[in-house]
Amino acid sequence: MEFRQIGTIHSEFKEASGTPIQPGAAKGAKGRIIVLEEYAEGLSDLEGFERIWIIYHFDRSCEHKPKVKPYLDDVERGLFATRAPCRPN
Repeated sequence: MEFRQIGTIHSEFKEASGTPIQPGAAKGAKGRIIVLEEYAEGLSDLEGFERIWIIYHFDRSCEHKPKVKPYLDDVERGLFATRAPCRPN
């Protein structure tokens, strides 16, 4: 499989520390997606959609484990059943 970057996602959160772990705690958080010029025309006609799916590659992902203990949980869970930020790409 080969990936080709079509843009970059920017967030106000630069470090794991202080980044909300639940969407409800991120209300009002700002971010932006910069799409490369050669792909910009593909954005036409998105107006009016309720949502779009963004598939991305973590560029700062740390070492991952197959099981993690989620915040406020006392049981280990499978990594992909959690929102743990350390994931394989």
